[in-house]
Amino acid sequence: MNESDNQHGIAAVVGNVYYNGTIFYSHRYYDGSLSPNGYHRTLQEVAAKHSLESHLTGGHFQLRRRIFELGITGTFMLFSPPISRPKELYKKFSFSGKELWNTGADYKVILRKTILFGEAAVSVVPETSQESETSSKDKRHPVGVGVLQGCILDLDPRSKLAALFRYYSRNFASLNGSGFSSGNGSGEIGIYIAADFVTGQKTSLQFNFDGYEYQWLRFRVDKPCGGFDSGCKLHLNLSRYLSMQFQYQYYRGAQNANISDYYTSTTDYDKHKIHCLIHCNPTDWIQLKTEVDYLLNAGETNGHKQG
Repeated sequence: MNESDNQHGIAAVVGNVYYNGTIFYSHRYYDGSLSPNGYHRTLQEVAAKHSLESHLTGGHFQLRRRIFELGITGTFMLFSPPISRPKELYKKFSFSGKELWNTGADYKVILRKTILFGEAAVSVVPETSQESETSSKDKRHPVGVGVLQGCILDLDPRSKLAALFRYYSRNFASLNGSGFSSGNGSGEIGIYIAADFVTGQKTSLQFNFDGYEYQWLRFRVDKPCGGFDSGCKLHLNLSRYLSMQFQYQYYRGAQNANISDYYTSTTDYDKHKIHCLIHCNPTDWIQLKTEVDYLLNAGETNGHKQG
């Protein structure tokens, strides 16, 4: 189990190098919500301690061969009392209810210099487990879908190219998953592309681009919108003991802008980040690191914030 997320429980693994199966069970208490702060300083925080209980059980089966891998996963979560539906409009499709079923299949295939991999998953929130006071019109669709599909290409010994497509429906819920996403893993479609080049004996260059589109509102963004994140990184091995990294990242998204006291619209939001890292390792037991970051934000009024 993932103890870093307080998922304490029991698990059993059976198999060999060609196939294996895992089953697990976990029991956990939350402090009032699925995202507790962990503090118990006030009467309200003390009252919320261990007020939400969850049971998690499931299994995973994997088949391995020389050029491919295939896996199937299934989990079931039970909450007591049921998770209440958030009041915020941008959380309309967030998970709420008593039960959550997740099932998925993943694969990896090696074809000469190409690696294909992917995963497809389905989340099911039974309508009978959703809040009884929620009207049939406002109830979320019980089935959500998530898809990942990627590939890695060895163009030549000095260059690699990777691409990853993702799709998460608005009502897709995976509380214990960690799928590739620029947000919270629901209501998103996007593609990520990265390239890695060895430009010399002591230098390498990396590029990345991530473009995405949200299908619903988000925090401080009152309409569906998109954005992208791109950048490059230069790595220098100056000597056996000294290395340097220079990285530039550019991000464009959207945020609310107050047009007047009664009207709010959205505007583009730009962010530039420059990162420099110097790593010196004069001996086996001494390591020296220096990092410098420069951040430039361009907001809704074309103003700038530097840091």
